[in-house]
Amino acid sequence: MLHEEVHKNQLYANKRAVKGYSKHHIITTFKEEDHISIAIPSHDRGPTDPKRIFGKIFSMDKAKPDCYEIATPYGILDRLFPIKELLPLPESIPLKIPGERMKKITLAYAA
Repeated sequence: MLHEEVHKNQLYANKRAVKGYSKHHIITTFKEEDHISIAIPSHDRGPTDPKRIFGKIFSMDKAKPDCYEIATPYGILDRLFPIKELLPLPESIPLKIPGERMKKITLAYAA
């Protein structure tokens, strides 16, 4: 009896927490082929290089649903990127990413 009441109160608290979080944060999700941009750390780019690199979602990791593999015009990035490091781009920005076999590269190489 006590455990059931505690469980019911916990569910109510969880719903309120999600509701409060959603008011102040935008929850973004991506699917394959979505256009995104990734920030390039200052130590990986030169003074005239852009601060962001454009790409698209290549695949999603089944074990980590909030991590994505990114394809750029230069190749596929060698690590998974979490949602917090990605920004969505409008589909109107053209990206020429070859569909055939691409090699794995680092973010510094792509910059």
